[in-house]
This record gives sequence, structure tokens and C-alpha cells, in this order.
Amino acid sequence: MLLVLAALAPASAVAEAPAADQSMAGYFVRVPTPRELASAGSRAGRGGHIAGRAVLVCLVKADGNLTECRIEDETPTGAGFGAAAMKLRSKFKLRPTTADGVSVEGGSVRIPLSFAPR
Repeated sequence: MLLVLAALAPASAVAEAPAADQSMAGYFVRVPTPRELASAGSRAGRGGHIAGRAVLVCLVKADGNLTECRIEDETPTGAGFGAAAMKLRSKFKLRPTTADGVSVEGGSVRIPLSFAPR
């Protein structure tokens, strides 16, 4: 079984925390459950035997769902951590950004995910 830590940070952030970044917690309406994280990561890293990480960058739709996600980074390359992170993209939902009380599309979010054997 894998232990997966997600650090949630805006795309403009420079630093990323090794565990969930509480400063972003209020922006997320939904994040993957521990079971969903473990399921996505169990096929990566030689069946969960090596640690790795992936960073997703996604655009935020007006309804708070993510779209146009891409893998910004994957370590080690080719071990499946990027694919595991991409499987989780539909499990994240952000509080929509509003302008004059109306939800608007735009902005991006950077989601670093760390996968560690457990």
C-alpha cells in the first residue's frame, strides 16, 4: 500500500510543502480520499515499491472542476507517477472564483503529489 501526500498550491507558488498545505485548504471543495490516492498510486513505482512524485498543473473551470491538466514534473521519469496523478484530476474540485458574485473561469492550480511505499 502506498502513502500519498498531496501539497496543494497555486501555480504561482514557489515553495511546496511535503504534506497538505493548509493555506490552500479553504480553496478546495473536494480532494481525493486516502483510498483514492492509494488506489491511483498502487500501480505506479513498480507496483508501489519505490517512492516518487508528480506535479499537475490544471486550469480551473467556472464550476470549480479542473480542466486541461498536464504533468509538469514526474520523478522518477517513466515510473507511472504522472499517470497516477492524472487519474486523480477528477477527484479535485476548487471553490469557484467569483467576480461580482458570478463564477468565472480562469486561473490555474499546481498540485504536487508525493507517492511513498508504505
